[in-house]
Amino acid sequence: GLILATGGDDNTLFWHNITEDCEMVGFGPKGKKSVLARISVVGRRGRVLLDCLVRPDVEVTDWRTAITGLDASCFEEASAAGDAAPKVAPSAAGLPGLVLDAADAVRRANTLLDAAVVVGHDLRHDFKLLRRFHHRRVLLRDTAFCPLLNAGLEGRAGRAGPPSLRALSREWLDESIHGAHAHNSVQDARTAMLLYRIIAPEWEQYVRKKWSEVPAEFLERRSAQQGRKRSKPSESAAGAAKGLRERRRALWGALRGRGPQGALRGRRLLLRTMRQKK
Repeated sequence: GLILATGGDDNTLFWHNITEDCEMVGFGPKGKKSVLARISVVGRRGRVLLDCLVRPDVEVTDWRTAITGLDASCFEEASAAGDAAPKVAPSAAGLPGLVLDAADAVRRANTLLDAAVVVGHDLRHDFKLLRRFHHRRVLLRDTAFCPLLNAGLEGRAGRAGPPSLRALSREWLDESIHGAHAHNSVQDARTAMLLYRIIAPEWEQYVRKKWSEVPAEFLERRSAQQGRKRSKPSESAAGAAKGLRERRRALWGALRGRGPQGALRGRRLLLRTMRQKK
């Protein structure tokens, strides 16, 4: 996948970002109500901080297997013992081995989310089930409602509601996710983070103008010791970084005040440079 540097206004300060995604199954008549079944929290560089199945505390009437990849067999052999990670059933290969009760899973996830600027896609339902009604807008980066990502998105004319993560990934990252397979919450969380990192400086500028500065406690500073461990970038790497900054400026110029067509040209410029980088 594509990883781009981002963060604060210089090389020493950057936001403490993490991204999360949840899978939900249905309960009640026709399974129309949702309950948590999986929580994934991923760090700024894609490292998994938490990935667990959540044992439903209600009777599930619709596992939504085509979307979630989950069914009752995923929990049959789970027997949580303290902080140990019980094995899931063999039929659930590829799913996390940690199974938690809902209260414990929500507590662990919120402990991570409380200390960061949270990135994700259409987090309204996730936050409702995580009971994050207190989360401040200045600490949220939702790719579903970012005008910089949505500007000029092809095929959106006349459509109601936010664009899907799949559509944004196809347009911005030139990658196809989901397809005929079930959703993977770790992959979805990483995809949302990549989308954020592509235009992070512009997005942070937008946030400062619309709401306010991010509080200082959500900034991280690289220590001098960490700085000494980093090798000096080569001339080619420095040139690539300079080219990336120029491309970001070009994208921002295309997005500002030029309408959908200007935004579309800016996005295509970025996509071409990304393909060259692969």
